[in-house]
Amino acid sequence: MSNFLRSYEKEMAKYTDAPAVFHTAVAVSLLGAALTRYRYRCLLSGGTPPRWTNLWTFIVGDSAESRKSTCVNMGIEVLNRAMPELRLPDDGSPEGFAKAFVKKEQAEEGDAAGILAADELGLFLMSLQKDYMRSMKGMMMAFYDVPPTYTRELSKEHFTVHNPRFNMLGGVALELLPVLTASEDWLGGFMNRALIIYASRERTLERAGTVPDATYAALSRQLMDTLKVWRHTRNQAQKLTNERKKQTGVNKFLFDYDEEGLLECRAVKKAQSKDIDGNVKLLRGRADVHLLKLAAIEQIAMDPESPRITKKAVRAAAPLFTHWWEHAPMVMEMAFARSNADTEGDRLARRILRLVRG
Repeated sequence: MSNFLRSYEKEMAKYTDAPAVFHTAVAVSLLGAALTRYRYRCLLSGGTPPRWTNLWTFIVGDSAESRKSTCVNMGIEVLNRAMPELRLPDDGSPEGFAKAFVKKEQAEEGDAAGILAADELGLFLMSLQKDYMRSMKGMMMAFYDVPPTYTRELSKEHFTVHNPRFNMLGGVALELLPVLTASEDWLGGFMNRALIIYASRERTLERAGTVPDATYAALSRQLMDTLKVWRHTRNQAQKLTNERKKQTGVNKFLFDYDEEGLLECRAVKKAQSKDIDGNVKLLRGRADVHLLKLAAIEQIAMDPESPRITKKAVRAAAPLFTHWWEHAPMVMEMAFARSNADTEGDRLARRILRLVRG
């Protein structure tokens, strides 16, 4: 079976000169979100409660230069063909957000999973800074962590949802981050849940192409074929888990590294520089979780019949993980620039410098 992630990267690169890492991030996000559907679920070892493959992926770039919106829209087209029911509205209130997950669970038992996907997440992020939206931010963070049960009252309305899985994918303009986020977002746990993927274009196409419908259809089929094989693998692994329950005390199959995969995971993390700045350390505080999720998604893409995460999958996940590790702190610095009294001229000068260096 062909690797959905590599197929997606190769096909989309034909039609836009966006940074290659953007296509990788979008493809990983699509498969990660699909694996949060209950029928295709992939529960990960290493956390209490078990982690899921849901990701928050922010494609960050300079306005009108990076093709971030183009990349996200390509991913949305595949998602709309494969799993349109996974989409969430990108506007609304905390009440509407909560009800969307309740409705999904009511439509199919255990299926409280959704993805907010938008080519421009700016307006949504800005709305979260309003006072009446404060509860929304806390709810989003809780749904990223996937609590077994989430109960709350909003505007005198009571609701309960089980294992809510919240995915997010969208483009964010680097220049607007100072007004889209607050310092507490970066230091209080909101932004460290996100894979912040920043890049500049390294090539230029004379004329961008239009992705044929047949390409979108083929990629959506490949995504679904991967999920079907994985579902069979998980069901077989669950049967073995049930048989061994008396000896192990474990009643739920959890996807985890094999021995070599765990060693490779440690090697990838060891290769990263140690954090000196306290703010950067906070931003990278969920590095282990990000690497585990990326490696699990890579494993299922390359071999959905494997019941363990291998060294090869960790190595495949390492480039995107390393890109996040290296570039997210720079994006945070840019976001803090406004509070440090930077002028618009300062920010423009830095943008020009980035383009020259890139």
